[in-house]
Amino acid sequence: MPEETVKLLVLATEMRGRAEVVLARAETFLDEHARETMRGIAASYVKLAQRLENGAGSSTHLPDLGSPLLRTRLAQGRQHLS
Repeated sequence: MPEETVKLLVLATEMRGRAEVVLARAETFLDEHARETMRGIAASYVKLAQRLENGAGSSTHLPDLGSPLLRTRLAQGRQHLS
């Protein structure tokens, strides 16, 4: 695999990790608006990861966030961006 492709995929992995951290942090907020804002930020990180993977020409994306709770929260964040 070309070095540039590896770099893009590593960066995509980092963006997904950041999304997971932001989603976990969002759950600690008492204010619903703040939680939704954080979910939107996490959704943006995942979208960026997907774009990086596409730019790398990856035919298979790296694993999504593993936790069903995190996937649910991420979906809520995507709705917030719409």
